[in-house]
Amino acid sequence: MVGTDEALESKYVTAELVKNSISKKLVVISEGGYEEVTYENEVSRRLTLPVQIDQKDRIWRPNRDSIANMRSAYGADTKSWIGKATKLQVVRVQGKDSVIATGTQ
Repeated sequence: MVGTDEALESKYVTAELVKNSISKKLVVISEGGYEEVTYENEVSRRLTLPVQIDQKDRIWRPNRDSIANMRSAYGADTKSWIGKATKLQVVRVQGKDSVIATGTQ
């Protein structure tokens, strides 16, 4: 028998993923890079990082608050974030769940 839970999981770090996470932590596994993203017909460049949550590989596009917290804890260069763990929180912003990295283990 093959379970289907994994097939339903997003490859991205989402509020739902964090809510269901055992550890509520992610570990950055690569320095990542910038990716062009289109949202509501607006194109922007977003920092995109490979991470692990509960030993599963995911893609993380941190928001500004998360980036500020990570910079404060680990420095401005994402290379210095590699191997670092950070706690995650889900907060409500303008009626929508948002994931915030605290920059602390």
